[in-house]
Amino acid sequence: MNIQDLFRHRILLSTILLLLLFIPSFIIYQQWQSLQGTRQVLAKEEKNVEAAQARLEEMFLLRENLDRLKEHEAQLSRLMPATPEEGELIRFIEGQSNRANAHLVEIRFESPQSRSGYMEIPLRLVVEGSYQELLRLLHWLQAGERALRVEEVNLSRGRQASGSLRMEIQAISFYRTSEKG
Repeated sequence: MNIQDLFRHRILLSTILLLLLFIPSFIIYQQWQSLQGTRQVLAKEEKNVEAAQARLEEMFLLRENLDRLKEHEAQLSRLMPATPEEGELIRFIEGQSNRANAHLVEIRFESPQSRSGYMEIPLRLVVEGSYQELLRLLHWLQAGERALRVEEVNLSRGRQASGSLRMEIQAISFYRTSEKG
């Protein structure tokens, strides 16, 4: 073996050694890059999961709010029905009068007046009773299951024999009109 062959063997061996070192290093580098990319994707997906969880929580809150809003809408529908329901209104007023131990003498409805999205039904009530009974009646009329706005109240003496008071109430009840849009 001469020097040239020895030199060639050394170069070949050095090349093989370099390749044996370089190839695993290259593979490790490629795996490292892949790992970094996977970590970035994972971090992005974790952020997406967090955002989805936040949206889900928001949807649950909206669902709870929806249930409360439906309850509120039902309550408002009772306060301001979709039709005049004068019979129900009379029963409501009679019930509140009886509850207050006042004597309902007269209910008179006037012509409904149109407003934006609702109708007003003016009405006149005449009621007799003691001062406390009439006060309770006014309170229960305004805090009752049907929206009723008291516009005017006039007090006068009732029947002489009973010693009661006579109260004339000008009030307005309401009902919704269907809005098409």
